[in-house]
Amino acid sequence: MKNPAAKKQCPLCEVYTERNAAKCPTCGSIFIDGGENVKTTGLSKSEMSSRISAARKRVRLYSQLTFLSIITGFFGIDLLGRYVKIDALGGFALLFFISTTISCYAKGFLTKRVLDKLIKVNIVNEILAETFELESYLPGGRIPNSQIDKSGLIGGWSWYTGSDLVRGKYKGVPVEFCDVALAYDGIGSENKSYAKTTFKGQWLEIGLKKPVSSAVYLAERTGEIGATSVDVKTQVVKTESDAFNKKYKILAQDPTKAFYVLTPHFMEYIIAADNAADSITYFCFAGNRVRIAMKNGRDLFDFGKLKKSMTLDWFRARITSDVRNITGVIDELLRNEYLFGLKISN
Repeated sequence: MKNPAAKKQCPLCEVYTERNAAKCPTCGSIFIDGGENVKTTGLSKSEMSSRISAARKRVRLYSQLTFLSIITGFFGIDLLGRYVKIDALGGFALLFFISTTISCYAKGFLTKRVLDKLIKVNIVNEILAETFELESYLPGGRIPNSQIDKSGLIGGWSWYTGSDLVRGKYKGVPVEFCDVALAYDGIGSENKSYAKTTFKGQWLEIGLKKPVSSAVYLAERTGEIGATSVDVKTQVVKTESDAFNKKYKILAQDPTKAFYVLTPHFMEYIIAADNAADSITYFCFAGNRVRIAMKNGRDLFDFGKLKKSMTLDWFRARITSDVRNITGVIDELLRNEYLFGLKISN
């Protein structure tokens, strides 16, 4: 086996190949800039369909080989133990079947991961560019944890992971969003530590044309967490809408100024945005941004296990649906001309 230092690593699938190779033999990406980057975007529909079909077949094959290896190994070792009393041979056979099983599983996992990356840098990026004035899309990016912490919207977490960071403008309004998972470390029985996820979903920020001088927090009462970690002094607010008061816990730095935000019409838009999010939703109106935390227990652009039904059209429809979940929330909030400066017909 050649020294990996004498080879180059594919930036997409991270597999080592010959240094003079023009493309990666694993994912098919074309090397550019001396192999420091790969050409993965701009693939045609036929190329993407071919990649998806080939990946499905490979994953299915590796899954079958993994299952076959486990079954063969189980019965093979059993028979070997009954009729052949050679410990060294039995140990070698066990090692062979374990290594084969791990190898098949790893190859299937790698194939799926490479396909996910190709879909994100091609299809997801394309649909985002069609919907937003896209500035950047980073599949491995996330909003800084300090940005979430300082908002005071969600408390009770000590560590944070995120992905699929999108930045750009929607109808001329600055937006950014990403997947977020917040968790804390706890101590269970027998003093064993564990991680408890308190929030999983999307974090969305929308720029305001009219800054909010006094912060207003809304938290659905059905949620397990809410706007309880704010460092500033707040007061509970009641509106004239019993339905709105029942649905949300409302906190504000200055209750009198909160009603500049919580107008009767805008409260209707907030509920409509909440319904569009299809999640337990929290809002923070402060400074020049509104921050929305949508707790739904899922990630954007997460496709799960590869299935036969997952064609190029299936992926495009699924990605479009994920994007519409975000724009549906934004569209409802943008109806507030005072805050966002847009004239949108109802």
